[in-house]
Amino acid sequence: MPQSAARRLEYGDDVNRRVADGTGHAAIAVADGVSPQVVAKAAWLARTYDPDARAQLGAGVLGALNPSHLEVVAAIAPGARAVLLRQAVDGHLSVRQLKQVARLVPGAAPPRSLPPGEVKVVGKAVELASACAAAHRYANWDDRALRTLLGGPNGPVIRDLATAGRDLASRIEEVTPIATPLPQ
Repeated sequence: MPQSAARRLEYGDDVNRRVADGTGHAAIAVADGVSPQVVAKAAWLARTYDPDARAQLGAGVLGALNPSHLEVVAAIAPGARAVLLRQAVDGHLSVRQLKQVARLVPGAAPPRSLPPGEVKVVGKAVELASACAAAHRYANWDDRALRTLLGGPNGPVIRDLATAGRDLASRIEEVTPIATPLPQ
């Protein structure tokens, strides 16, 4: 089975053509010697990443990624998705790392309602401490260095982190008694 995202998309295009001609996924899977799930996922990826989305990414990006990279950001808006996939190539991100970064994109995952009293912690303590240290470090950079960071591939994630931090600080002020000052 093709390993690069580009080859998987080509395979998905082929699957979609055969389906349009009346061949079912199961028959394609048997003929190609793959599982029906591989056939269905390749067809879905090819529909999700239409020719415009592929052109926006370019052959170099698609050739450098594997299909799982495309899957983990498929639900994100095409523009943000393209930025994330380029970051994955530039930063040599694994699928797991890309998935972690993608979670920071607004609207990437619909919020799940939790039962009353249930709390879900997102991120391990070491990840949260790392993000906190980075935010403090970035806040103290000189203007030129900060502009360079924001103009780079991580700029959108850094901006989102700052917005999320501001939103969280506001919520903390709402739920924390005034007599308990927040540490600076």
